[in-house]
Amino acid sequence: MSRILVTTSIAVGDPGKDLESYHVPNLGPIVYQDRNHATVRSTLQTFRQKGAGKPDGGVGVTGVYADRLVRVKGRWLFAHRTVH
Repeated sequence: MSRILVTTSIAVGDPGKDLESYHVPNLGPIVYQDRNHATVRSTLQTFRQKGAGKPDGGVGVTGVYADRLVRVKGRWLFAHRTVH
């Protein structure tokens, strides 16, 4: 069983305009069951920006993704996702 840790963030909004919110998943370790199956449990948060014409910013949503992954033709795909 091997593990990999990956982090990323995604900004959501219209190009050229102030961003409205950020979706920040924090991926947990990927646990490989075998060559073609894996699981990962990740936390997520969304943040809203403060600014003129915007309501108060701050944390919008927090939660956990529990994912099952499968490799098909060399590409890793989501087989199932549960959001808590």
